[in-house]
Formats: sequence, C-alpha cells, structure tokens
Amino acid sequence: MSRFEAGIARVFPDHLFQFGRTGVRYLDEPHAEPVDLTAIVGPERTDELDGETGRKLRITREVTILTDPDSDYGGVASPKMSATIEIDGVEWTIAPPVTVDGNTATLTVSRSPQVERGRAGYRGHG
Repeated sequence: MSRFEAGIARVFPDHLFQFGRTGVRYLDEPHAEPVDLTAIVGPERTDELDGETGRKLRITREVTILTDPDSDYGGVASPKMSATIEIDGVEWTIAPPVTVDGNTATLTVSRSPQVERGRAGYRGHG
C-alpha cells in the first residue's frame, strides 16, 4: 500500500472502505468468532529468504482494516499476531509490523507459496 493510500485510509475510512475488497475474514479461534471484513488489500510481494534448510519463498502483502467492530465494513478493535486473515479462502498469517493508527490497522500478512512437484511416472509423465 502506498503512503498516499495509507494517508487516505486514515482520513476518509468510510469513503475508502466502501470501495474495499470483500471476502476477507479475521480468524482468531477459539478466542473469538470469525469477523467478515471489507479491507484495503495491497499487492502480493514475493521474497526469497535464506534459511537453514535452503532458500524459501515468502509472499507478503499489506491489509488495512477498520478497528471499529461496529462499523458497516466490519472491524477488529485489537488485531492479534496469533490470528490469521483469510483472503478469498486463502489463510495468511499476521507478521510484524502491525500499525494501528486512529481507526485503522495495517497488517502485514504472509504465506508460503503452494509448490507443486512432478515425479517420474506420476500421472503418466516420464
């Protein structure tokens, strides 16, 4: 999310969220019921990380939600790092940083990509 979009989200949340993305859910089970949200969802970024077992791909994006649970667009008063965000049926973990500014929270969410591997003799290949 650009600095402009983040600034607009702080100043005009009701106007901005009416054009937000639906199909977003905040999941914090068993502590709370799932919350359906309208959110501002940023583009995916893919990073390559070096780990002990080799290189791994990590996909991240920013998601801005309202912190008012009574909002017409849904909201979470205090987003937790232990919760997950579901976007179009795909679960994303919440990673630092989480920025709460006024009546919005910007969450950094991440996931590992799905990797499909072919094997010799599998499905008639090779």
